[in-house]
Amino acid sequence: IELLNKTKFHKFLISFKQECGIIKVTKV
Repeated sequence: IELLNKTKFHKFLISFKQECGIIKVTKV
């Protein structure tokens, strides 16, 4: 269960970073 939560959190973190990157690109 802990491992599954880690993978879910990791995927969330990646998508969050991608969204931040997209926001940065749009701002520039």
